[in-house]
Amino acid sequence: MISDNRPPRVLVIDEEFAVRPDTGKRQRTLHLLRGRFPRYRVTYLAFVGDDAEEREARDFYEPLGVEVVTVRRPRVYKKGAMQTLTALKVLGRREPASVAAYRSRAFLDAVSRQLADRSYDLIHCEITQMSWAVPFGCGVPAVLDAHNVESVIWQRLAAVSGRVRRLVFSSQAAKMAAFERGVLPRFDHVVCVSDADRDSMRRGYRDGPIDVIANGACLDEPVLPPRRGGAPVILFPGSLNWRPGQDAAQHLVAEVMPELRLACPGVRCLLVGKGPPRWLHDLCAKTTDVECHADVPSMTPYFEQADLVVVPLRVGSGSRLKILEAFAMGRPVVSTPVGAEGLAVRDGVHLDLAAPGAPFAAAVRDLLLDGARRERYIRSGRRYVEEHHAWSRLGDDLDAVWQRLIGGAGRV
Repeated sequence: MISDNRPPRVLVIDEEFAVRPDTGKRQRTLHLLRGRFPRYRVTYLAFVGDDAEEREARDFYEPLGVEVVTVRRPRVYKKGAMQTLTALKVLGRREPASVAAYRSRAFLDAVSRQLADRSYDLIHCEITQMSWAVPFGCGVPAVLDAHNVESVIWQRLAAVSGRVRRLVFSSQAAKMAAFERGVLPRFDHVVCVSDADRDSMRRGYRDGPIDVIANGACLDEPVLPPRRGGAPVILFPGSLNWRPGQDAAQHLVAEVMPELRLACPGVRCLLVGKGPPRWLHDLCAKTTDVECHADVPSMTPYFEQADLVVVPLRVGSGSRLKILEAFAMGRPVVSTPVGAEGLAVRDGVHLDLAAPGAPFAAAVRDLLLDGARRERYIRSGRRYVEEHHAWSRLGDDLDAVWQRLIGGAGRV
């Protein structure tokens, strides 16, 4: 309990500084945390890759009143042969690779220094894979914002992969499930993004407090006017450095587009997102009607070019910010059920849902040919995000969680 008039002190632990909202994870981190800064004294502790990345973090956060503490990323992040050798060692460990890759004695030391020198009221961990850095039992309440149930992602990757990768991904799923089962109950409070994720946690990992704080969308900009004329254009905006996003992009190019170009001659596909691997660039380069755009400064020009947005995910957890972004921008959506999971959207009311492959191609074709339905989805989609997914309202929900923990309520 805070006994004076000072603002509560919060230590945020993350694997990176959310500066540019160019991935779903960064968007959520940035929008939920940013509104908390005026009411709290926040120290943000995360990895950086180099001096330029550190300067970027300081230039962005210090004017907002946030203390920035940096630690250099572990060697596993470096490129080349060392990255491959380290990755093989990581895969052989008992803990999941996506956790082992972040392990850092320097990071643990930085956390210890913060807790020894300051009087913190709350620790906020921004991603499950960094929960090893939270010093449970130190007397400071801790909350985790779990952007996904990570073991579910690995299980689904295994289900859509070939034999060798299936073995690797199944092993990672089992390791991640064991990790989540061990760490999630240790937090005083857990936040997740959807009822489905909360149900998964309740079934296998946690019976303590869990709040659902949905993902959101920016509503500051007006709805884009519908695209008129020319050959049809579809847009897949995704995190192309993320395995589920890569799987969806490959599926779209290799299986959906061949079906679609038979029904819609001249159709073009835009893949736009962060960090696509070289093999995906090469795949798009060999396909005349598909373009891959990496690490763009703004998504708006690509939404402007598109008749509709596609979300062909076969793998995932959490909920898809790109659907919310499309709704906010005024673009109709075709998604797989997995792609729309975690959102309270209705097939035929807010968007079209279709299974991967030929059914997905048929749904895209039908919506491209039905302008009236596209306009109806534009209206209903925008209304949906305005009513349920404004970042300001969602940030207030996180503030309520922080206040309960700082005030002594909800402690495990």
